[in-house]
Amino acid sequence: MNFFYLKKNIRALALFFCFTLAASSQNVQASILSSLIKVKPEKNEPFHNLRLTNQDKENITYIITSLGEQGKLTLLVNKSELTRRGDLIQGVHPLKFLTVVFKDEYLKKVCMPAILKDYFKKKNFLDGLGANMTREAQKGKLQKYMPDFLNEINLSSEHSENLLKFVETRDWEGFIRHIVNN
Repeated sequence: MNFFYLKKNIRALALFFCFTLAASSQNVQASILSSLIKVKPEKNEPFHNLRLTNQDKENITYIITSLGEQGKLTLLVNKSELTRRGDLIQGVHPLKFLTVVFKDEYLKKVCMPAILKDYFKKKNFLDGLGANMTREAQKGKLQKYMPDFLNEINLSSEHSENLLKFVETRDWEGFIRHIVNN
């Protein structure tokens, strides 16, 4: 009789351990999955807190200077380096990117006009920038950050209305040209 009772309790303990292991295995799996799948929370950061490191500034300056100064053949030869540097600044908000460009007189007055004059350079520049600008405009971030952006690049708030029209129509070339010309 004691043997039957012991056998029955062992079976119950075995079932308990199986359920415990299965539950803990699910928790481990959930933990592993949650560490692999990163969902970025929507940040509501002020403009001045958005990422822009010194390395980001150097990479942006390198990219714009290269596009503005180099010919098409040289750009094709240096494509991998430009792409590498572009990848390094993926997390930079497009208005922060433009802040670097338009705070530097050489980039604004020499390089940007050269980029905008050349169809090949302009198309590649606007394709990359435009996708990021569109994404941020859809989130309402361009509109939100416009006053701070204008302040950073020393343009008066009078320009806000014109720039917001370009944002609404997704006319990124018009947006850039307006800033270059003012």
